[in-house]
Formats: sequence, C-alpha cells, structure tokens
Amino acid sequence: MVDEWLRTENGVAISSWRNNGTWRSPQLTCMASWNRMPVLIGVEGDYIWESFNHSAYQGRVQLQGRVTAIFGKFIIQASALWTNKSYTAIGYTRYLNPSVASITGVWNVTPRIQLMAGMDYWCGVRRSETVNATEGYTSRYFARFTGDSLKPFVLFSWTLRRNSELYIDKRIPL
Repeated sequence: MVDEWLRTENGVAISSWRNNGTWRSPQLTCMASWNRMPVLIGVEGDYIWESFNHSAYQGRVQLQGRVTAIFGKFIIQASALWTNKSYTAIGYTRYLNPSVASITGVWNVTPRIQLMAGMDYWCGVRRSETVNATEGYTSRYFARFTGDSLKPFVLFSWTLRRNSELYIDKRIPL
C-alpha cells in the first residue's frame, strides 16, 4: 500500500509517499430495501475495520440511503451517504456531515422532453477534520468544502430521434 508518510529531517517535517506495507479491511454490510409502488426505499449500513502494517484494527461506520417515488410522469429521488471516519497509517479524517446529499425531481413531459430540478449538498457545506501524527509531530486540519454546498440545478432535456424504434423507455435508473 502506498500511503502518506511524515518524516523529520533536521527539525523540518517532510510529507511524502512511500510503500507503507500492508492494509487489511474486512467489512460487515447490512442492506434492506422496500418496494411498494410508487415508493422504493433502500438503506445500507457498513462497519469497516482497517488495519495498517498489522496494527490493531480501527472501525468506521458508513450509512447510505435512497428514496424514489414514481407518480406517472413524475419521479422524486433523494439520496445521502455519510461516513464517520477514514483512516491512514498515520492518522484519520473525521467527516462532520454527509459527503453526498441530493434530491431530484423529474417530469417526463413527453417521451422526448424531460424537465429535471434538484439540489445537491442539501445538508450544508461539507466539512472534515484530519489528524496526522508521528513521533514528535502532530497536525490537525479543518476543511470546509465551500464548492460542495447548496447547489440547486435545473435541466431541460429534449431528445431528437430519427429511429423511434430505438427509444429506451426508462431514462433514469432506479
């Protein structure tokens, strides 16, 4: 595994990359789905253990969910993904809110015209805290991903088709 590496030379901390040995990551996943038209719901929870260079395992949680509702020509879909931490050989990153949070509405006006509106990152600005530590050095870094904040969008799609027999009915995967 190639990973970030901190070393000290003449009192200066140097960040670099190196072959850092082994990484192990067993995972336990639980998934559930419910499908009663017009609503489809899917949830997943993961517990992931990580070990670097035969060190003790450290655990993290990942949760994700999706809800889709179909009402004739209208589709509404919301999804979210959240992880509490991720680890490296020298530290960890703690995630303070979901990395994915979106809601989308689609109106299939005709078989060739589609209007979509939605919003990404409806849970606010993504934030994280990263801590790295080696012997004699510790750093703590807080990040705000302002580019990953409330992003509304509108999309108009108009399909020009010569061969109507090649038309694919469902354009949005469910």
